[in-house]
Amino acid sequence: MEKVWRLKNPSIEENKIVDQILKRREISEHEISPAGDLKLVDSLDPGLFEGMMSAVEKLLKAASENSRVLVYGDYDVDGITSSALLIEYFRERLQLDVSYYLPDRFEDGYGINRETLKKLGPENYDLLVAVDCGISAVSEVEYLREFDIDTLIIDHHRPSEKLPEASAIISPFFTDKDEELNLAGVGLAFKLCQALEQSLKDEQVNEYLESKLDLVALGTIADLVPLRSENRLLAGLGLEMIARGGRPGLEIIKEKVGLDREEEISAGQIGFILAPPFNAAGRLEKPDPALELLLIRDREEAKSLADDLIKLNSRRQNIQEKIRNEAENKIAESSAPTLKMAVMASESWHRGVVGIVASQLVDKYDIPIILIALDEKTGMGRGSGRSISGLNLYEALQSCSKNIEEFGGHKQAAGLTISEDRIDSFSQEFTRYIKEELSEQDYIPAQNFDGFLQPADLNRKIHGDIQKLKPFGWGNPEPLFAMETSLREMRKVGQNGGHLKIKTGDGISGIGFQLGKRYSELKRYNCSKNKFKLICKPFLNSWRGSENLEIKIKDIIVQERSHLRPIKYEDEDILLFDARGGNKKDYLEVISGWEGRSAVNIYNRRIKEKLKHKFGDLLFISSPDQLDDSCSRIVYWDPPFSLEEMVSSVRYLRSGEDRAGVHFIFSRAQLDQNSSIIDSKIPHKEFLRDIWLNYLRENGETVDRSEIFAGKDISDDLKKEILEIFSELEALEFENDKILIKSPSKNLNFHESVRYNEITRIRERFAELEKMLKRTDLSSFIAKFEDRLNKPEEERAK
Repeated sequence: MEKVWRLKNPSIEENKIVDQILKRREISEHEISPAGDLKLVDSLDPGLFEGMMSAVEKLLKAASENSRVLVYGDYDVDGITSSALLIEYFRERLQLDVSYYLPDRFEDGYGINRETLKKLGPENYDLLVAVDCGISAVSEVEYLREFDIDTLIIDHHRPSEKLPEASAIISPFFTDKDEELNLAGVGLAFKLCQALEQSLKDEQVNEYLESKLDLVALGTIADLVPLRSENRLLAGLGLEMIARGGRPGLEIIKEKVGLDREEEISAGQIGFILAPPFNAAGRLEKPDPALELLLIRDREEAKSLADDLIKLNSRRQNIQEKIRNEAENKIAESSAPTLKMAVMASESWHRGVVGIVASQLVDKYDIPIILIALDEKTGMGRGSGRSISGLNLYEALQSCSKNIEEFGGHKQAAGLTISEDRIDSFSQEFTRYIKEELSEQDYIPAQNFDGFLQPADLNRKIHGDIQKLKPFGWGNPEPLFAMETSLREMRKVGQNGGHLKIKTGDGISGIGFQLGKRYSELKRYNCSKNKFKLICKPFLNSWRGSENLEIKIKDIIVQERSHLRPIKYEDEDILLFDARGGNKKDYLEVISGWEGRSAVNIYNRRIKEKLKHKFGDLLFISSPDQLDDSCSRIVYWDPPFSLEEMVSSVRYLRSGEDRAGVHFIFSRAQLDQNSSIIDSKIPHKEFLRDIWLNYLRENGETVDRSEIFAGKDISDDLKKEILEIFSELEALEFENDKILIKSPSKNLNFHESVRYNEITRIRERFAELEKMLKRTDLSSFIAKFEDRLNKPEEERAK
């Protein structure tokens, strides 16, 4: 398979699309209120943060004593915006004497270091306010204490066991709330401003504070903290502020990147268009011009600074492209795709850019990537790594730490310092770790989506409801939906036919950007006669004064190639892969290489023998009791006959695993075949009544067993069931090879037969299962399945 379409927490049966999205993303209603209701008055009380009131007292005291304050920030956009926010607030509201220092990535490295403090001269300030850094500066804070300099730390990075002995620490990890408040550095700085405003003005909300939310939005979105709860509120209000304008530096940059005519600005536009020029300063040179551009009030001066940042960003893009081309050539010449990872180094690479390139390469190759920029003079390398979802990169580096000087980061991204002569050893150790930790299926890329939409259900109300979840961004992406439809037309559009334009059988227009390359593959299938599966999102297309509801397509595939894009339903109890309607043999070919043995549920003996010949490593079964301990997943070549049959199989598989893998590769037509098989083996009530009234009673009192169903084209199984039911109803009895037919004293009541009630339940259970499995969306099936799976056996038996 090329990719999976993943639906997390699938067993949600809410009627409203928005409610489904919230529950699947595990977002409470109070956490993400409708966008139109975003108000600063609903923001968190800054008093929830431990150390907040101590920080306020220290700053008010500094203001009363005319103390000199040094704001020490960071070189990324979060550090720059949080520094700008505090500098403005301290100067404008507290009238403090404020200077600032942003570290140089190449000379100072990240955070506070003692040599930089010495260079700044402790005699030049009385209070240091560290923002977006400082949580690990234990020795540096101790050094400042020697000079009677107090330190306030405002940092959102994860603290270590030992904390600096600062006057106050404001951290999302130290609050009165049970959960961590995942604010960026600029978000924490804003909470401090709110707390100060409460002390100064007896209010946490006013126009002055709202005027600073442009900085909060810029830093929050650029730092990729989840746009949920407080972050969503602050970023949403800040985006409105950026769209309205007012800050000269931001206005000039908006003009230069083409956002000045936008009535509404999205988080995506901030992250990919507006923030990069500010980030470029710290990546390539000193970050100070970016900070000055945010603080400056003179438009003409702002133009000059903005020009410099735009040029720097253009230079960053050129460097980035050069590194990417070199890295891709290295991958092509290496065994990286086979090894499923890549560790690469070069003296020509820029350490401020390798992280961006690593991220791009992971997107392209779907393997963990570490790029190292070497310093020819020192023999040291500074690297950045990015990971795929199945690998915790921080833990991987931890396991290889004997070959690394320093490292830090988190699950998906990390940085490291390494000596050039240790890179080969590190790469070998990293490769071994990955081989042990990852299986083939961990490398299959996943496209997340939020639910299913029927073409007929797509309307402006649903689009409007979805828009209430804005702003969309990291941690709260714009919802995507799976859709099954026929196509009326398909064509390539755009420069060099790079995009795909479609119209569904229901008349919905859609555009798939960068999907033009799929045209030839898809065009082989008759658009009107074949079903297509899409991942898409609704949008309003404005053209020449009119608005039309259309869809943007993220991915598309024809139904009969579903084995290349199975839908993966994922939650705590089950991993269900839905590849119904695709090529079954191709699917078995793929999963036969996965770690752990696969059991294949199949009833046709002739086909089973052929498959055994080709796939000797698979176990072919026709009932749950044929499973053994070597199996870790079950593949339904043929659909099960009941939910209980599946429950028994999965319960067995779960005995050694937290979650069992279930794969559906049957076609929906096979459900009809199962129904026919049931009809051939167990009789309907009407058939039984017909046999009794029009056949058995006509033959008198005694019938020869071998001739009783002469002329009836029915199976031996069905004959056996019929005779057993009539026997239980005392309508006949057996005498050697003869059957004695009785005339009951009353009309036959088939429900008095135990066997009739049993086969009725069999038929009803399959009918229930068939109805659920014929749907495109298997969410209701999974909800029912998990309910049965988690019930005690005695309850399920009822």
